[in-house]
Amino acid sequence: MICRYSSPGSGSAARRACVFASRILAGALALAVLAATLPAAAQQEVVVPQTWSLKPADIDAREKFRLIFITSTKRDATSADIADYNTFVQDAAADGHAAIQSYKGGFRAVGSTASVDARDNAKVTGTGVPIYWLDGNKVADNYRDFLDGSWDDEENPKNESGSATLEQTVWTGSNSSGTEATVRGHFTITFALGTDDGAADEKVAVGNLNQSGHGPLGFARYSVTRTMTAERPFYGLSQVFVVEGPTLEAAEIISFPNLGQLNDTFEENELIDVSLRFSEPVRVTGQPFLHLFHGDNSAPESQRETWQANYLGGSGTTRLSFAYTVQSDDEDSDGIQINHRNVVDLNGGSIQGVASGIDAATFLDKGSGLTLIEDIQLRRVKVDGSSSASATPRIESVAIVSDPKSSTIADG
Repeated sequence: MICRYSSPGSGSAARRACVFASRILAGALALAVLAATLPAAAQQEVVVPQTWSLKPADIDAREKFRLIFITSTKRDATSADIADYNTFVQDAAADGHAAIQSYKGGFRAVGSTASVDARDNAKVTGTGVPIYWLDGNKVADNYRDFLDGSWDDEENPKNESGSATLEQTVWTGSNSSGTEATVRGHFTITFALGTDDGAADEKVAVGNLNQSGHGPLGFARYSVTRTMTAERPFYGLSQVFVVEGPTLEAAEIISFPNLGQLNDTFEENELIDVSLRFSEPVRVTGQPFLHLFHGDNSAPESQRETWQANYLGGSGTTRLSFAYTVQSDDEDSDGIQINHRNVVDLNGGSIQGVASGIDAATFLDKGSGLTLIEDIQLRRVKVDGSSSASATPRIESVAIVSDPKSSTIADG
């Protein structure tokens, strides 16, 4: 942006306004470049069968995960366009394990250029889901674990075919946090992919597996670098995979206290009926039950007591019914809850899809890969077993108690 002034004596206010406008324009252009450079939102979740050959053993129905590999092929780090590196890992996936070939378009390079950070390109922001080596061990419990400077397994990396690889140094252009690799002091030096300041041996940051003091994506305080014209592999990270199976969609209390919907307190002998809604009809075997948490909702789960709501029926439908009868010493003043990550205790039985025979998920998905224990409040109902529901008069039956003069009741 060029500023022109009407006369040599133009005031400093006009000059400051021009500089401010220049900075706004520069910021807008930077955002436009970033938007054009980020990958299209094509990393949609993919549903895979429980028998999928690359499903990790500890992943159950309706749970989510991602796969990562190190490319067996290598290239330089001279391009400043992240799309080039995405294409590189997608081409590797296309030639890799048969089970990922059809999903090649969902893989992204875990790398940073000057305009796009690795965490944005590979979509690893937020809490996220577990990440595993392709046909291998777990790398990280979630995205925060993935970006904390070390991985759960750095000793057994896999390539796109699911085979062991000896590669330890990988192009990333990143710090351990998944952002552009920079060193800041009196001036800033960047080691992102494709950053060329004209030096003969221009450097780009690398990740190092199983090396003390380094990190799989880069180091937190300084970057280990290599000459950008050298050829090295890249990490390829998949889209999110979801294991198929009946989904638990909702849990809700469907009964009301004796005094009706305007009352919020269940009393002794009243039933607390809980309904679970699934995405498809399910078949139940055995006697599963629910844990209803009560007491101080702010206390840790391990310190809270539970009531057991037993299974009543619903097998063959999308809704299962459970119930708990309030006892005389029961009390809860701030609302009973269930743990969304462990709603149903199968108690040796099973809940499976009627059509598929696949085990149903017994958790409620409150967000991608949420690992922290959170509770779901089952309506703000309270419990006071010291008050007996029978103390409130109610009509229990209707009967004729007078006798006619004959066996036939006549009119009048």
